Amino acid sequence: MNKAHIELLKESYKKACNDYLKAFCANYDFQYDNDAWVAGDVGTIACVADFFFDFNDVIKYSVDNELTDWKELVEWYDYTLFAHEYGLDMPNFSSWHKGCPRLSKEEQQRLIDLKKELEDAVDDYKNRY
Repeated sequence: MNKAHIELLKESYKKACNDYLKAFCANYDFQYDNDAWVAGDVGTIACVADFFFDFNDVIKYSVDNELTDWKELVEWYDYTLFAHEYGLDMPNFSSWHKGCPRLSKEEQQRLIDLKKELEDAVDDYKNRY
């Protein structure tokens, strides 16, 4: 394989990734930005509307499966942030879309309340001594 062929492959890959990103943005009514790829690294992580999406796990999966439910996408995104904060398993988007096990809103709120209660108790302790 010569250098010209490798360059052609790179350009074809970049074009395909950008086309996927355009389709993803159109499917979810996001504004497409040519500079969305983090650090200009096409095909990795894209910053779209202040969200960060992985190419394979989210963008390509969504387009390939014709997903358009913005609410589902944001619920998954918010859940991953919650799961990370509380040390829980973080489902990828395809697992989420297929209905993987997850905490209910009530269970999430219970953990939030318990964390707040603990933080308040620690603050109270610190202020007393």
